[in-house]
Amino acid sequence: MKLPSNSKNKMVKYSTLALLSLFVTLASNSNAQNCDSLYTVVQSYLANDKECRLFVSDGQTYAAFLDREKAEFKTTLYGNSLYRIAASAGTKDDYVIFSIYDSEENMLFTNRTEKNVPFWDFKVKNTFPVRIETELDPDKQNPAMPFEKEYFKLNLEISDINFFPLTWTAVHKVDEDSPLYNLSFSALEKRNVEVIVLVKAFDETFSQEIFEKHSYAHHHWKQNVKFKRNFKVNDKGVVELYVDQLNDFDTLSN
Repeated sequence: MKLPSNSKNKMVKYSTLALLSLFVTLASNSNAQNCDSLYTVVQSYLANDKECRLFVSDGQTYAAFLDREKAEFKTTLYGNSLYRIAASAGTKDDYVIFSIYDSEENMLFTNRTEKNVPFWDFKVKNTFPVRIETELDPDKQNPAMPFEKEYFKLNLEISDINFFPLTWTAVHKVDEDSPLYNLSFSALEKRNVEVIVLVKAFDETFSQEIFEKHSYAHHHWKQNVKFKRNFKVNDKGVVELYVDQLNDFDTLSN
């Protein structure tokens, strides 16, 4: 499935499918990497091309929390396109395994047989849906440094909406049922806590599901603040939304 070189000095655009495999911790682990740094690693794989080919992202980031489990992603590959799939688990280049299956569960490719290479190029002639399965290679784990991670789902006051006309603040209440309960801000920093926001939506234009993620490591967090209201009704009764004020906030009194 690897496409041989046919252009050495010509810059050509190609499609790309970036697979970002993550394991995120709520524990003391100095080797943990956040989503932003892993995303940078994957982007470097997409830019690494000796044949001067330019790979264009499909606009999505595929992320998953991995330890001993497997994760899968579904997407569509379009005919007459050259794709590069790239993956990173943030520990070593050969630490993550990814496999591609068609709709009939035929394996099209796996990097397991290629020494877990972090990226691979392949060309498809026809348009068809695929399933991408990813996991961490247990044979690559250092027995002297076992995983020390805990995973928690943060319950939200509102976890899904059907109509999205204005801004939406995701709220997690820190009470007795919260994994953050009784943890001070400094304690969260010492534990290298990271919150990952995964958004799933439906794009009516292309009739497909869209996945987006954002990582908030402890150095991104702020205490005692509240987002400002960034919309108002003008004199004509029309709601005006100020996107440039999306991150503005007020400091609350203690």
